[in-house]
Amino acid sequence: MAGNFRNGAYDALVEALKARREAMGLSQIDVAAALPGWLGLENTMLNKIEHKTRDVSFVEARELAKVLGLDVAKLDAMAVELETGRHLPVTPARAKRARKKR
Repeated sequence: MAGNFRNGAYDALVEALKARREAMGLSQIDVAAALPGWLGLENTMLNKIEHKTRDVSFVEARELAKVLGLDVAKLDAMAVELETGRHLPVTPARAKRARKKR
């Protein structure tokens, strides 16, 4: 990776993408398969993005948002909510995962 621009805003963006994917009940494979082929984003790359070991470009974020039924503005609004300490609504997948951690 060239430069690292990660901060709270970047982390919130990635968390918003992951939360939306999980809320829709989609696997990383499902999302990667729905992306346009020209993007060249495979599920392993999506996994790295979600684990913050690979940066996500604006174009990738835009295409991911489309697959997740969002536009970039809505994705950004979700990220801002996470960054400022507000939480996304609990979904069945998130609630199940929270119970497992106890």
